[in-house]
Amino acid sequence: MKSIPKRTTRMSPTGSRSTVSHRTGVARCPRLGFSKVDLLAVIAMLGLILLLALPSLNLLRINSRRTTCLNNLRITALAVMSYQADSAVAHLPAMAQVPAEFVGTPNECDVTVPSWSWQVYILPYMEADDAFELLQPHSNTAAEMVDQAVGSGGESLLKVLQQPLFACPGDQGPLLNETRWLGPDQAQSADDAGGLKVARGNYVGVNTVGAATSFVNVDPLKYPNIPTPNAGVFEAINQPVNWSAITDGRSNTFMIGERSWKYKAGDQVYESAAANQLVNRNTIVPGVGNVPCGYFGVGNSDTCASSNFGKGINFPHTDPLQSRCTYSSLHPGGANFAYCDGSTQFVTETIDPITMMNLTEKSDVDAPVAK
Repeated sequence: MKSIPKRTTRMSPTGSRSTVSHRTGVARCPRLGFSKVDLLAVIAMLGLILLLALPSLNLLRINSRRTTCLNNLRITALAVMSYQADSAVAHLPAMAQVPAEFVGTPNECDVTVPSWSWQVYILPYMEADDAFELLQPHSNTAAEMVDQAVGSGGESLLKVLQQPLFACPGDQGPLLNETRWLGPDQAQSADDAGGLKVARGNYVGVNTVGAATSFVNVDPLKYPNIPTPNAGVFEAINQPVNWSAITDGRSNTFMIGERSWKYKAGDQVYESAAANQLVNRNTIVPGVGNVPCGYFGVGNSDTCASSNFGKGINFPHTDPLQSRCTYSSLHPGGANFAYCDGSTQFVTETIDPITMMNLTEKSDVDAPVAK
């Protein structure tokens, strides 16, 4: 009859128990670690935690982008305020600047060459002195710059014009604004060789409270019989606004708002094509002729916007020009705005139209009735 080998339990040097077989003399340690079932349970638990955390992470990302956009907007507004404080006449930069001989009558709404935007004049106050010195808006016209930028040796100009200085991180549009392209005149479209495309800009100056697709009374002395509406702080081309004209109070008057590349209202997506950076396109389109400001993104709507009689933030409409002339963003439920005192606020798209008009007006004068 065979004897059963005895097993002796010993304490290992680490204090754990091991079993020694007298037949083989080999110590057998108990298995340590996770089983397959344990690993599957841990993986399932981690997946559940991640699934529960995703909405919160997404909300944090959205809030972070909105906050960054507000900070960018605040910097832009403070730069405008610094510009006017440095001005001998205490005025804001004009909506656009272009030699007077290239501006048509207000009723025709034509500007026959590209113009400098209000944005170019605040570059020195945004730590962008090098860009300002390169563009030289006080001695060069925007039309001359366009020709230089697309010509031989224009690489440095292109770099400045195509570097995003006024872009919101929440916008998902392209880096270059291919819709609001700038000539020169021989370029029939943005896809043509030699057509100048500048960076997308999401921060637009507050212009009129009415139809953004028209210049109204560019020169009151020349056209005294054409009424001037109560406009925003970037009122008209070649007409800078003094701080004293803001009689509604700087803390009650919008200075700058947002415009996205596209936005959704209801079940429809609207193409808004954001805005240009630093320059405005002329309203004479090769092969088309004189077009309304806003047509395919030309004219003052390149860098300014309107509240469209109070209906101006992510609103549904039937006129394709409106989304290119008003305010919009991909921040859920509204858009960011900067006031004339430098403060910023997220404004909901459900804002009362009368309140919106009051905020975009710079004075107590009644706005014209839409026709």
